[in-house]
Amino acid sequence: MKNTSKKLTALILALVLTLSLALAAPAASAATVELSDTAARGDVSNPMPLSFGTSHTVTLTEEGQTYYYKVTLNASGVVSLSAGFTGDLYKSFSFSFLNLTDNARIESKILYSSNMIQQHSFYLRRGVYLFAVSKNFYGGSYTVTSKLNFYTANETFPESQTYNDNNDVAERASVIKANQIITGQLGYEADQNDWYKLTLAENSRLILNRSVDEEVKLFIYSAADLNKALASNEYYAQSKIDIYLKKGVYYIKAGKFTGLYSFTPQISDRVTKLNASATTNSVTLRWEKDPKASGYQIFRDTGKGWKHLKFCASANNSYTVASLARGKSYRFAVRPYYDKDGVRYYGNRVAVTAKTPYSVKTPALPTLKNTKSGVRITITRVPGAAKYRIFRKENRRGWKKIADTTNNTFTDKSAVNGRSYTYTVRCITSDGKAYTSGFNRTGRTIKCKR
Repeated sequence: MKNTSKKLTALILALVLTLSLALAAPAASAATVELSDTAARGDVSNPMPLSFGTSHTVTLTEEGQTYYYKVTLNASGVVSLSAGFTGDLYKSFSFSFLNLTDNARIESKILYSSNMIQQHSFYLRRGVYLFAVSKNFYGGSYTVTSKLNFYTANETFPESQTYNDNNDVAERASVIKANQIITGQLGYEADQNDWYKLTLAENSRLILNRSVDEEVKLFIYSAADLNKALASNEYYAQSKIDIYLKKGVYYIKAGKFTGLYSFTPQISDRVTKLNASATTNSVTLRWEKDPKASGYQIFRDTGKGWKHLKFCASANNSYTVASLARGKSYRFAVRPYYDKDGVRYYGNRVAVTAKTPYSVKTPALPTLKNTKSGVRITITRVPGAAKYRIFRKENRRGWKKIADTTNNTFTDKSAVNGRSYTYTVRCITSDGKAYTSGFNRTGRTIKCKR
């Protein structure tokens, strides 16, 4: 920041600066986080002393005059600045962090005095910094009160601890995935570009939503041509890139100006309000229509991956999967597709699970009684049941079928005197090819006595 010799008449700026440490993560993961400073005067060669949790007052009397604080961060984190102003409005101040490792100004934020508290965040990696407070221009009498807080919880930094050894060029691009939240920061004199490599397995509609600092601009390139951007966003904060891309490798660059940024490479929009309703042998999927979609693709999970079932036209927002087994859980997915210039692009899958019900209720546990012939099993009839299958197990072994019957009684003549047996019953179709009910897995136990 440039000093000038021009004096302002009787201008006094009282700056109260408080720096406090606020750990937002468990002590186990951030127990070594400390902030430290050196005691000296407030010029660039001798930074001012800074005691955490106490107030500090400095006087700025010249346009361009700057006071410095030396701060060591032993962990990466976010420094949050909160500044309040009293007195004349619309006075300009700069708050900057200078990385002493490479003498790069990481970020300089200009704030103007107003009646409101102003806030700004600096994403910083561990290291030694100068924190500079500068009076820019305009006269008047006013007071600025600032507060800094340091946070370490759940913050991610895609680069390493220094700014010039990672993804500053495409050859060292950080590999990212779709729908991954990316957070980063660009320097003022160094680390002016960050590159990311994204591979699309299918033709996709890619949406890049950017947030945080409106001065950072995003560009997307094909791997075949890193000199000509396929698309870029505008400078205003809510601007986004919405582009159709064929499967392949692409590069995303954050650049243009210094500042923080965050973006998420989303693979298109997805269907919303997907739900499933089941009968004994079918599942009907329903979803809300996407006005931009050309149609929808339906999948079924086979346990080994997604199996394509059907392409539905854009006019449809439901599909019924038939010929399913009773009493089983099924998982389905729907994704939109977009036809553009003879090429089909796909959105994200959204999955839903449904279970087909049985047609009759689960039978109650059977009544067991010892007879001279064996163990008599009496079944409580189930309305709608065509047939019953009786199972037996012994000594914690698995269930074994012993009989199919339309009667409500059956005698297990193979039961051996003195042994214990556990029985259960399940309803089946008349041909015995399918179950029509569940069964009690605990069963009922009896010791055979003839």
